[in-house]
Amino acid sequence: MKPPDMQQVMAWVTSVLAGTYMPEPDEEIYEWAERTMRIPATENEEMAGMLWSSNTTPYVRDLLRWVKRRGKGEFWIKKSSQVGFTMAVLIVICWFCVHRPGNIAYALDSVEEARKLSRTRLMKWIEENKLLAEMGEDEDALNNLTYFFKGTTVYMLGAYSSGAWANKSIALFILDELDKHPYQEGEGTTVTLARERCKRPKNAKIIGFSTPGDTDQITTEWKTGTQEEIRFPFPCCGYVQALKREHLVYSTKEFK
Repeated sequence: MKPPDMQQVMAWVTSVLAGTYMPEPDEEIYEWAERTMRIPATENEEMAGMLWSSNTTPYVRDLLRWVKRRGKGEFWIKKSSQVGFTMAVLIVICWFCVHRPGNIAYALDSVEEARKLSRTRLMKWIEENKLLAEMGEDEDALNNLTYFFKGTTVYMLGAYSSGAWANKSIALFILDELDKHPYQEGEGTTVTLARERCKRPKNAKIIGFSTPGDTDQITTEWKTGTQEEIRFPFPCCGYVQALKREHLVYSTKEFK
């Protein structure tokens, strides 16, 4: 029997592997999103159908650069509401589903809030940007609280449902509105639970963000890190400083 031609063998191996492995793109996550991700109407009616741009919230680029790096890590964000971090994290989830398979968990203060975010936001980003077709999946992969993709399961969790956290190995864990998460008797905080779930994957990441609240868990975790602040340029001279309420100067009486 004639021995197989090595070029034919290599071509066959390449064709098989191409269906199971694709190298991650060199571009940053925000660059990928600016090129491919259109904003659903459920996010912003005025911007519906437009490509997402990090120019609107340039400070999220640091998070998107960090989460793409290899290695374990935690990223804690103290923030006000409606400043674009939840949208940025939803884009991160979409990128991971397409380019870096691994289990993902997103925890909110209640199952109801998790279901709402799943239906009205995350699911819309995936469906309207045709990511299912890109992953070779169909709509059956999407459920209200759990998405089943090849190599990836996305869990939408309530912080009060500690039993739902058990026996899961997670590569990307997101803790949203951390200061609304309860302390679980016999379990600890959701931060502790997330760290337990992220022990095994070698590149596991935890992202936690919140407006500071009664428990102020976010400040506790933030103080363990580099404690960086976002600084903005003064409109008159360009000097940059962190925004603080006591430094704001209002030009009209109704805002004083």
